[in-house]
Amino acid sequence: MNLIESALSGLWWEQWWLWVILPLSIFSTVFLFPLLTLLITVVIIFFSKHRHPPREGVFHLDSPEYRAWEFRQHALLFAIWLGRHVPLPWIDMAFFKLFGVQLKGNPVLYDTWVDTELIKFGRDNMLSLNAVVMSHIILPGNPRKFLVQCIETSDFCIIGAESTAAPGTKLEPGAIFGGGSVTTVGQRLESNWIYGGNPAKKIVKSSGAVPNGESAAAPHTSQRTVDQRKESRKEEK
Repeated sequence: MNLIESALSGLWWEQWWLWVILPLSIFSTVFLFPLLTLLITVVIIFFSKHRHPPREGVFHLDSPEYRAWEFRQHALLFAIWLGRHVPLPWIDMAFFKLFGVQLKGNPVLYDTWVDTELIKFGRDNMLSLNAVVMSHIILPGNPRKFLVQCIETSDFCIIGAESTAAPGTKLEPGAIFGGGSVTTVGQRLESNWIYGGNPAKKIVKSSGAVPNGESAAAPHTSQRTVDQRKESRKEEK
C-alpha cells in the first residue's frame, strides 16, 4: 500500500528503496509457498522412509511395505504437481532429487511421469513427453500383489514419447527406447540399440552415443574418434 500511495501522491522518489526491492518481493512471495510445501513434504517422506525403507520385492496389498508406499505417494502428489507448474525449469529437478530420484549431468524430463523411489538415471538422459517410468505395478490375481523393482538407466540414454518402462528395466549406455514402446518387467536394453514395440524389441543398431569399445564414463570419447578419423585421412593422402 505504501508504494501505491506514494505513486498516487507523486512522491514515489521518497521511498525509492521500496521500488528497488519490489521484484525480489514478488519473487519471494511467488516461490515461498512451493518451497514451504517442499520442506514439509521432505520431512514427511524422511520419517516414512526411516520407518519403512523402500525395497524391492513382491508384497501383499495389506503389507506394511505397500501401505507405507501408498502413504508416501499421497504425500508427494501435490508437491510434485506444484513443482511441475513453477515457472523455473530447475525446480522440478530439485524436487525429484530431494524425494529420492538419482539424477546425473543435465537430464531432460519434459512432462514425464517418474516414480520417486528406486529410480536411478545415468548422465545426460532424455525422457520425452508423456513417458512413464514406473518402479512399481499391481499384479493381477486373487489376491492382487504389489511388485517393486529398481529401474536403472546408464549414460546418454533416450526414452521416447509416450513409452512405458516397466519395473526392473535396465538401459545400457546409449540405448534408445522408442516412442510408444513398452518394456517387460526386468527387461535389459543393450547398448547402442534402438528398441520399439510392445513388448520392446531390437529394431536397428544406432550410430551410438557411446563409441564401440569406449567407456561411457570417458569424457572425451567423441573428440577422440574425430581425431582418429583426421589422422587416417592424412595417411591416405
